[in-house]
Amino acid sequence: MSNLAYEINDSDYDFLKNWTECVRLIDGSFMEKDEYEKLKNTDKAVMTIEDYAESFGFEKCVGDSFITYDELEEIKWHINKTHTVLDKTIIFNSINKDSRNQEGIKLKELDDYKIVKLVNRSFTDNYNVYMSQNTFLSTYKRTKKWVYRSEVMIIDIDYYKSEYKDLSPEEMYNVIKNKGFEGFEPSYTMFSGKGLYLVYLLEGIPLYNFNRNKALWENVASELVKKFEKYGADNQAKDICRVNRLPYSINMKTNKQSKILFYNDIKDKQLKKYSLSDLANNLLPKREEPQKKVINKKIKKSNKGKSRNVSNLYNYYTLAIARKDDLEKLLILRKFDIEGYRNTFFHLYSLVAFDIYKNHTEVKEFVYKLNNRLIRPLNNSEIDKIVNSSYRSYKIKAGEEKGYYNYYNKRIIELLNIQQDEMEKFKTLINKEEKNKRQKEKRKVDRRNGNGLTERQQNKQDIFNLVNNLLEEGYKQKDIAEKLELTKGRVSQIVKEIKALRK
Repeated sequence: MSNLAYEINDSDYDFLKNWTECVRLIDGSFMEKDEYEKLKNTDKAVMTIEDYAESFGFEKCVGDSFITYDELEEIKWHINKTHTVLDKTIIFNSINKDSRNQEGIKLKELDDYKIVKLVNRSFTDNYNVYMSQNTFLSTYKRTKKWVYRSEVMIIDIDYYKSEYKDLSPEEMYNVIKNKGFEGFEPSYTMFSGKGLYLVYLLEGIPLYNFNRNKALWENVASELVKKFEKYGADNQAKDICRVNRLPYSINMKTNKQSKILFYNDIKDKQLKKYSLSDLANNLLPKREEPQKKVINKKIKKSNKGKSRNVSNLYNYYTLAIARKDDLEKLLILRKFDIEGYRNTFFHLYSLVAFDIYKNHTEVKEFVYKLNNRLIRPLNNSEIDKIVNSSYRSYKIKAGEEKGYYNYYNKRIIELLNIQQDEMEKFKTLINKEEKNKRQKEKRKVDRRNGNGLTERQQNKQDIFNLVNNLLEEGYKQKDIAEKLELTKGRVSQIVKEIKALRK
């Protein structure tokens, strides 16, 4: 038995009160407190917690654990960045060669004591400790059916299987960064103890009972894996139920701790969040445009039953996101002065927010924050009434009953008196005129090739170049006309243009 021990201070470690009946010896074993009291009365040396922590090179350990307070804060930072719905479950897996344990803990119940206990498993019992990247409705079923919400997508880079296997995690990150993320830079990056995790924070997306969203999530994840395949991206990383290593737990294969790269540089910064619909638009293959031909009405009707490609993104959820973005942009354009439209604005805003977030508390917080930015905000009781009314409408809609609020773009434009110059900045709150204008501009762009020329202009340029080349080869105008099947007058005109340019 070791001669050295330390006592756990109740006042410093309130969350570890359940452990205060034991003290820990310097060799890592435990001793009942009564036995320790007897030891104290001998001439054996006693080590304080500060001395114990210092002996390991730590600034200070968290109670009866192997991590420092700073490391605990880093773990909590990661959990809070990737999960925000307090009443839903995070699934934790602890796996070693002899056993596998799984437990679900609601975010609001995940206190410091439970986090420390999870991490300690990797030190004391040789467990690999993992955390689900998405939340679940069930506390014990980690299956696709029960996944509730996603606020992150994590791509596992097993670069130790690639040509870069000898690099440090920081060096590997810089390799990928220097070669270019091509618009898909992760929000932050972690070392898994062996490879890298590219962490993409998402604007929260509902998944439970939304199979299309689940399919979209996994398709986007699959495309990101393909994008980083040359660096060793793990093809299993596209699983929506996947778990990833908890920071500062030990990877049992390498005996190294997981950690967040460059944490001190990013911990206080506002990190990039991606919209799943934007990722899909930029990653998923686009549907081919149908060839222009006359299609009779019968054929059109027969096509209605065909399933749409998942990249056709304007379902009701993505429409809600686009409307939310437009409404927030409207506030900015009007410099947060919407006098005369405040109640209507927040009624419409809270409706689309419920379509996105599904959670009464979360939506109310969003509306409160936005209201407080107004030059003349509504009082809280007015906001509560608006949000409660929208919530009732959302519940009716979720139950697929009649009687909920449903606004088309045209009606929203009328209610908020949205002007033409404002519509130019929006994604979806646009009228027929603005829509036609955009389609016309798109067609104009589509008609031009890589040289910026229309088909007619390119044909003219090609003929000009052919005539010029034949002239330089010594052909006469008569021969050029015959060879290119042009009239003599047309060739003569082109020759004059060529001679004019040569002057």
